[in-house]
Amino acid sequence: MTSGPTKLQLHRQVCRLILAGRDFAHARDAARRVIEERVRLDSPARFEALQAVAISYGRPFTHNDPIGPIRKPFNRFEQREQRQLHEKLLQMRHGLYAHHDLRLRRVYVIPRGARITPNAEPADDISFGVRLEMPKNDWFTRVAALCEMQIGRVVDQQDPLLDQVCELQGGPPEPIELQVHEETDEAESQPRPTDD
Repeated sequence: MTSGPTKLQLHRQVCRLILAGRDFAHARDAARRVIEERVRLDSPARFEALQAVAISYGRPFTHNDPIGPIRKPFNRFEQREQRQLHEKLLQMRHGLYAHHDLRLRRVYVIPRGARITPNAEPADDISFGVRLEMPKNDWFTRVAALCEMQIGRVVDQQDPLLDQVCELQGGPPEPIELQVHEETDEAESQPRPTDD
């Protein structure tokens, strides 16, 4: 007979799922905003949304000390398109935003007189530019759907564990701060005074 997870393991698992659900929801909402607000391809807001999508979607799959990354079933997909989109989002998170992977973006020096695009005015001075391929609206729609699926997976795993956390607590109902560190220093867990 195997015993269940320790309280520390349970708290880490629940914390990992709660935070993953929040991250997937943030990525979904950023993707939806691009569609709903009809953000133009050349708009800085579109780049910012792309960054928010990639970082938020990818965060649950990274180390995340001390709770660790999420794994199965979040990195398993029945449909090839979903798996490819998942992998692309992680590639973007790691190669565009966490690190510089020059296979994903191009860096240019623009000499005086050169045109950045065929219809642009010639450059007055030497400058530079960084380009990356900006996804079209249907890509953001697929990302929002993938995030929605991942949120459903989180809820399926999270809900029974929330019941376990509450059962372990015992006593009168009150908020339960998840303890995720090996050793909790009592002084560190107390609110710190402020200089008001």
